[in-house]
Amino acid sequence: MSTVRENAVLFAGDTVFAAEAECYVTIDGRRYNYMQAINVEAKVTKNKTKVPILGKTGKGNKSAGWEGTGSATFHYNTSIFRQMMLQYKNTGRDVYFDMQIVNDDPGSRAGRQEIILIDCNIDSSILAKFDADGEYLDEDMDFTLSALSRFLKENKTVKKNRKYAPTVTLQDENGKPLEWEFKHITSKENDELREECTKDVPVQGKPNLYRAKFNTGAYLVKLVVKSTVVPDLYDAGLQDSYGVKKPEDLVYALVDDPGEYQDLCVWLQEFQGFSTTMEDRVKKAKN
Repeated sequence: MSTVRENAVLFAGDTVFAAEAECYVTIDGRRYNYMQAINVEAKVTKNKTKVPILGKTGKGNKSAGWEGTGSATFHYNTSIFRQMMLQYKNTGRDVYFDMQIVNDDPGSRAGRQEIILIDCNIDSSILAKFDADGEYLDEDMDFTLSALSRFLKENKTVKKNRKYAPTVTLQDENGKPLEWEFKHITSKENDELREECTKDVPVQGKPNLYRAKFNTGAYLVKLVVKSTVVPDLYDAGLQDSYGVKKPEDLVYALVDDPGEYQDLCVWLQEFQGFSTTMEDRVKKAKN
C-alpha cells in the first residue's frame, strides 16, 4: 500500500503585501522619507565573458564584474530630482544619493527585509509635464547604483561569547577558578530587563502623581542571568544544591562575596558594550 506524501505548501498570509514598504532617500547628507514613491525595482546583473575551452564545442561562462540598475515611478509632486539634473547641467557637478528600501508586512512571517542602494545616479529626469486627460501625474526614473547595503544582516558581525571567572571559591581540580561563559544580549532584551525593574511609585504629598523608580540591583542580577550561558542558572539540581528556587538567587549564592559580585557586574556591563556602569549613571543622575 503506497502512502501519500504531503508536500509543503505556501501559506498565503506569508506573501508580502506590495504597499507595506518604506522608501528613504539620502542626498548630500539630508535624509528624506520619500513617500512620493509608487514603485521601485533595483537589480544586479552579472557581466559574463565567454571562455573558449579546448576539446569542447561550446564555450564556458565566467562572471567578470556586475552592474547595478534600477527603475522607479514617483508621484509628480516634488522637484528634488529635477534640481539634481539642473545642477549637473549648469555646473557639471553630478549628484549621487543613497536609497533605503524596507519591506515589512506585519501580517507575513517573512520578516523585515531591508537594503540600501548606494551611490545611485539618475539617467534622466522629466523637466515638465501635464496631462489634461489624466487623473494624477507621475514620473518614471531610471538610475544606476554602485554598491549595495553595508547594513544587511548577513554583513553584521556576530559577537562572540566570552569567559570570565567571577569567584575564586569555585575551582577545578587544578585549583583554577571556574570560568563562566557569557553571551551578548540585544538592545531589545536589555530594554525589557529595564522595564521589568521599573515601577511607578507615588510622589509624597502629591495625590495621584507617580514617578518611575528604577531598581538597579534587580536589573544587574537579571542582566547576569540573561547573559550567562554556563553554568545553567535554570538547572533545578544546581538550584536545589544551594537551596534556592530562582536563577537570580542562584547568582547571589554562587558569587556570595560582595566584592567579587561587584567586579562581575562591572565586567559584564563592559562586555555588553556599556562605556559607563549603571552605578556611575545613577550617581551622575543624582548629581
